[in-house]
Amino acid sequence: MDGNKETGEFGKVRFSVEERTAIQKALSKKLGPEFVSHRPAPGGSKVAYIEGWKAISLANEVFGFNGWSHSVTHQTVDFVDQHPNGKFSVGVTAFVRVQLKDGTYHEDIGYGTSEGFKSKGQAIEKARKSAVTDGLKRSLRNFGNALGNCLQNKAYLKFVSSLKVTSQVVSVPFDESELLHDPGQLTAIRTSRKRKQNGACKEQNEENSPSCPKQHKSACMSSPCREKAGNSIDNNPSAKASCQSRAHSNQSAIAQCSLVNGTLRGQGDCWQVEDDFGLCGLFDEDLLVNLEEKENHKSTLTSLHAKTGSV
Repeated sequence: MDGNKETGEFGKVRFSVEERTAIQKALSKKLGPEFVSHRPAPGGSKVAYIEGWKAISLANEVFGFNGWSHSVTHQTVDFVDQHPNGKFSVGVTAFVRVQLKDGTYHEDIGYGTSEGFKSKGQAIEKARKSAVTDGLKRSLRNFGNALGNCLQNKAYLKFVSSLKVTSQVVSVPFDESELLHDPGQLTAIRTSRKRKQNGACKEQNEENSPSCPKQHKSACMSSPCREKAGNSIDNNPSAKASCQSRAHSNQSAIAQCSLVNGTLRGQGDCWQVEDDFGLCGLFDEDLLVNLEEKENHKSTLTSLHAKTGSV
């Protein structure tokens, strides 16, 4: 990631002020009914929970795909029982740690079982995976309501269970054009993005001069362009000061400049924050996170990208 180029190690990459503010705001939101599932519990009751894939998806939205990681710090097979019919039952304990790119982490225990497997190996595999998923979800919930902590609140569960989920939100339409059929599509996407970045770099080359021309719309060069130009602007104090001054006075600037450890860095506006860690206003309007809001958010960002010429 770009942040690692500055520090060289995941876990020591600082979140910007904008990122921290947006993440905190996101984590304070409670889950909408679309994210809450139920399973039977002893005594005829039901237990509310969030599915593993939904928790991971939300974590990617909140922290960014490269803003967090998880690891299994310890795992133990508690029992392997073979029944008279030859089938196996297995229980596994797993400790899972979730760490953010700045080093913040939470660790919790998960438990998984499997019943009625003819294959001992498959029984153990199922229990191990279940334990890791359970531990992952329990670790993520420590970060806030939006990642499942709200599910421990009985008053909230009573409230959210009374909400009706419209079919429009539940049945999220899938567009076949968005499906991946050929790995070559990924190469094409990367190539297209690189061409656009190179084009932007060509237009921004004039910013590499010490005078940092006032007529340029952006307050400072974007990270890819500055890297391509050899970061020479970072070595010119007068250019840095000029860029930083215009960034604070130009509210329409594409990027805002700031000096961090002597290096000129671009602090993104709303849409740039979304590009950096996958979040910008997803939780701004309503009390609960819901899928319909997420789709509208993506549409707004697409429109904003088109106006600014970004990717």
